[in-house]
Amino acid sequence: MDLSLLTYNIRIGTFNPFGLEGVARVIERLRPDIAGLQEVHVYANASGPVDQPRWLAERLNYEAVFGAARDVPPQIVPGQIGQFGNALLSRFPVIATETHLLPRPSEDDEQRAVLATRLETPAGQLNVFVTHWSLLPEHRAEQVVATLNLIEQWSGGGPSVLMGDFNALPDAPEIAALREHLTDLWEATATPLEARISFPAGPKGTIIPNGWTAALDYIFTSRDITPRKIEVIYDETLASDHNPVLATIQSGV
Repeated sequence: MDLSLLTYNIRIGTFNPFGLEGVARVIERLRPDIAGLQEVHVYANASGPVDQPRWLAERLNYEAVFGAARDVPPQIVPGQIGQFGNALLSRFPVIATETHLLPRPSEDDEQRAVLATRLETPAGQLNVFVTHWSLLPEHRAEQVVATLNLIEQWSGGGPSVLMGDFNALPDAPEIAALREHLTDLWEATATPLEARISFPAGPKGTIIPNGWTAALDYIFTSRDITPRKIEVIYDETLASDHNPVLATIQSGV
């Protein structure tokens, strides 16, 4: 069975004048079966009194799960504390979910997390992990170990997908460590480096003012999943500061 996967750092839905609706329109156009989202807010000051995963799920007809990496004060909704983290949108039932905080060797960096979910798809159960790693390589070195340990423990050897914004270039040691255990869809499909650039958002060839650009967004799978296709979707609407990455895999029978 072929499944479409999307990983998308949505920059808390405030990067574009259309706000979260701009993000929704991108996802609506791509129609993934499963979407892993990073930089998601729930009742947070910067994005307003909105549960963003729930809003997107209702707007696009998905089931949503949120995994908080950290609280975002101040409280702006009575009885609710704002939170920042990862989310998953799924066309299939979510039968289990947990959020695991990742190592943070010092307080110089924000807390990161992995959202672990198990879905009941027509092809069988699928474990899906969504994460957003540190900007600091010394932190990512510990986060890759924790992420791989979580996948092994949570999945029990079952089919698994890991996707997110890893803040690491393709030649980084922590990406190499993931490839020792999982299939990197970019590598498996022999996608040229220049076609993997997902930051900044916009047409192919877009750069930030200092000239920097990078391939930061990845989708990995367990070895029992067959990759079909993966591509950066060049979003000229600039709904976020990252372009989304869309992939197709074959899972199960």
